[in-house]
Amino acid sequence: MNETVLTLNGVIDSYGWFRYQVEAFLNKNKDVPVRIRLDSYGGSVEEALAISRLLEGHGNVTVEFMGYVASAATWMAFGAKRIEMHEDTLWLCHKCSVSISEWGYKKAEELDQLIKDLKAQKKSAEVIDLTIARKYLERCTASGKTLQDVLTLMDEERYITSSDCLSWGFVDKVIPGMNQSDRESISDFVNLMHLPAIPKEADPGDSGKAGQEGLLNRFLSGLASMFNEKKQAGKPELPEGPKPTTQTQNKMREDFKSVNALLGVTGLPVSDGKIELTQEQVKAIEDALAVGKEMDDMLDSVSEHVKSIKGTINKVNALKLLVDRIPTGVPGSSSQAGTEDNDDTPDTSDMNDPVNEYVRTNFKKKSKN
Repeated sequence: MNETVLTLNGVIDSYGWFRYQVEAFLNKNKDVPVRIRLDSYGGSVEEALAISRLLEGHGNVTVEFMGYVASAATWMAFGAKRIEMHEDTLWLCHKCSVSISEWGYKKAEELDQLIKDLKAQKKSAEVIDLTIARKYLERCTASGKTLQDVLTLMDEERYITSSDCLSWGFVDKVIPGMNQSDRESISDFVNLMHLPAIPKEADPGDSGKAGQEGLLNRFLSGLASMFNEKKQAGKPELPEGPKPTTQTQNKMREDFKSVNALLGVTGLPVSDGKIELTQEQVKAIEDALAVGKEMDDMLDSVSEHVKSIKGTINKVNALKLLVDRIPTGVPGSSSQAGTEDNDDTPDTSDMNDPVNEYVRTNFKKKSKN
């Protein structure tokens, strides 16, 4: 069944995305899988808690982290059935902030009251921090993390990568980027054309030659060896060619180095301005040209871009650029076919998007995350 998609970007509070918008969307799509593409710095703890419960109540929501995901947006997604994260997305958690709006002159007794109020807000913030930390801990207990580990991460207030999130247990899957798609396309081409398999990067601890060669060099070396083996398999034993006579002894054309190397001779005999070749040598040149043509055809099949390039060397260089982009250590991919965007959602891209700023006009003692 196709997923219905909601793109949720911007702040999570009464100025941006709040519970009633999400609730209306989920109710409209209560019988179908929903994917929420989330790109948010966070917002109100109150709204995030409510939205998280709504996701859990629907029962079939996948949250897809995109861009920057921070603060309340990180754990709001825990109500979803599944959480996925793009390879290049950054994720941040931290302790909550409270809004302090006090200005003016204070008498002694007013200062006492202010101190009392601030202490109460501090205790509330500590309770909120502990509640949120336990939410994180529920997701990462299987990875061996403790409550103190989580509180330390919140104290550090730093962005972590998708692979870190996966190892902590905050997400279920990392969605690979375009580089991984390139690798799959090239692998399909390699398998189709029966070329040498694309080698994996060597273990950094390897001290042998394989550990020192680059991925590209090993692939191209395998490609070259395949063609050499094919050429040699169809190449008959070549005679040495006509013995140069005394008159031609000093008239050997040694400047045709590629042809000489192909024929296995040091030079070609010249007589009256003409180069003498045997029938077997002409056949060897024909076979080499055929192999070269076949290689060009195979390179052309990589892509229309490679096909449009003139010259075998230039085509190989273009292929090198593709291979250079192949990442290593990237989790496997899976398709997301069947998703469709929902255009009913409001555009909040131009809204103010504070990370820790609280609802400024109401409830000055409410907390934000």
